[in-house]
Amino acid sequence: MLTLSLSFPGGRYHATPWGRHVNEADVAWPPDPWRLTRALIATWHRKLDHQLYPEILLTSLLGLLADEPPHYRLPTAVHSHTRHYMPNRQNPR
Repeated sequence: MLTLSLSFPGGRYHATPWGRHVNEADVAWPPDPWRLTRALIATWHRKLDHQLYPEILLTSLLGLLADEPPHYRLPTAVHSHTRHYMPNRQNPR
């Protein structure tokens, strides 16, 4: 079994579920597996030395993650959402 541990040093997590608008006040918690997978792939493409970490390692990591459904151990989360409305500016005449 592969274990991932996530931390949020800034104390914040912001993710909107797939197919939802950011203003619908819905939060993707726990993080969706596709979001984690996409982050791993993007990091491999943008940040890692492909000589030290060849694509076969990325492929095997993704295979390990796909072997079984995820199990989560989560801290208590607070569901909150704020909306800020700005007045429309009238054009000066």
